Parts: sequence; C-alpha cells; structure tokens
Amino acid sequence: FVDSPMAVAATQAFALHPEAYSEEARRLLDTGDEPLSFDGLELTTSVAESKAIHEHKDSHEDDVIKVLTTLGTVETVYDYLSFGISGPVVVLQGFTVNGALRDDAKAQIQKIDWVTHVIQEVELLDVGPELKRVRRQVLGTLKKQVPQSFPQNHANIRIKVTRDGNVTLVGFIGKNDEKRYLAAVQQIKHITFVNDVTDHVTISK
Repeated sequence: FVDSPMAVAATQAFALHPEAYSEEARRLLDTGDEPLSFDGLELTTSVAESKAIHEHKDSHEDDVIKVLTTLGTVETVYDYLSFGISGPVVVLQGFTVNGALRDDAKAQIQKIDWVTHVIQEVELLDVGPELKRVRRQVLGTLKKQVPQSFPQNHANIRIKVTRDGNVTLVGFIGKNDEKRYLAAVQQIKHITFVNDVTDHVTISK
C-alpha cells in the first residue's frame, strides 16, 4: 500500500518521467519489470481507503498476537517474540531459550488463513550452565528492585544473555519504578561474566 496523498503523487510523477530513473531502475524497465506498477500495489488517496487499510492491518496483528499469547509467550522471562507483517508474510523476530516454542510459533502462525509464509528470525539462545546462572542472577536482581514488573503468570521485562556476556533487557516498567530499575541495571553490570547491558525497557505512562 502507498497510503499517503503526497507519496501517491510522487509515485505518479516518477512514473511519468522514466528519464529520471537510476541506472538500476532503467535496467528493470529494459527487462520488462515495472518498478512503480506491479501486482499487489495499491495507491490510496481517500480517508476511507486509508482507514480501511489500518483496520485490516490491526485485524491481522490481532490474529498473530492471539497465537503468541496462546503459546504462553507473555509468561516467560527468557523468551521474547515480536513480529512484522508485510501483506500475507509474517516475520518472527526476538529471542528464546526454548526451541520448541520457536518452532511452534512458526507452525501455528502458518495456520492463520491469510498467512502464506512465515520467516523465522527468532534467535535461539545458548542454555549452558554459566548462562543459566547469569540469567537467574539478573532475574533475581530485577525482581528485588522492580517486583511489580513480574506479576503472577506474566513478565513485563524479558532477559537475553549471550555467550559473550552481553545482557539485553526488553519490555516496560511503570513510571514510579524508573529509579529502582536503573539501580538494578547498575547492579546487573557487576554480575560476574556480564560485560555489558543493553537496555530496551521503556517507561509506561
């Protein structure tokens, strides 16, 4: 979808002036490939059309979220699955220590009626004893400082630990927990084996 009056106008203007194309675009034209006119391309110029696109997209996102929720991904601290949608293609991203969860997510999303293909980009993490120890220490530190982020059967912060000692934290915290969370991050940096902490935790309003 090209869902913007300005973008539609620019697309139409370029289509009228192939002499302005790059060398790569000209080569496509020479082979019969039209870069600005292909199956599946839709130009939308009205508010109604734009609204319909977003409702359609929201519906598809809800379908995928429902599958991931059913698999229990909101409950597990060491698994973080996210996704992107491009037409009938779903791209799974994130990380997990559970290979079965990774495979199940792809298989179940593939069953959604509008999905034609699932691209698997979820990183399967090492589960060696040293990394397990670090994960437990990181989790213990977070639970001590921001217990509200770990309500029953739920984890608002996810933990990724790699073999090179890098810890990544993903999720969200309440506004009142910011100071205690930042203190937890500093403590995590001093855990044996930890080299660095990448913080992708946002503060909810």
